Amino acid sequence: MKTLGNVTLFNFPTADKAVVSQSSMTYKAKLVYEDGSPISSADLSALTLSLIDAKSGAIINGVSNINILNTDRGTIDIQGNLAVVLTPDDTFSELNTIDRSMIFRWVYGVDNLVGRHQIVFRIVKLSGDA
Repeated sequence: MKTLGNVTLFNFPTADKAVVSQSSMTYKAKLVYEDGSPISSADLSALTLSLIDAKSGAIINGVSNINILNTDRGTIDIQGNLAVVLTPDDTFSELNTIDRSMIFRWVYGVDNLVGRHQIVFRIVKLSGDA
């Protein structure tokens, strides 16, 4: 587990543990206030996701600032635990290796504070995949 400002990341693929092309993947994190207390779903007025090619900046699978606040793609509980599901279409790649970025933006608290976070992850194509 590592903390980055107001996002704590759990079990996310790194360069040595990549996501396989055309597979589903769940990203898990915890949203917290500066003091470490959780940002619950009730504290959020917005939570969006963009999925982009890390090199070109191209939007992947139409995922551009889409609402993920307790939708089928994303959930957050009262303890600030966030789970976001990427589909096989989100992780498809014709290249052997490619880097993608997820960009999160959320609005929270009574003062409508804005949080942003970007994470880059690697997708690899299995040997023999067409």
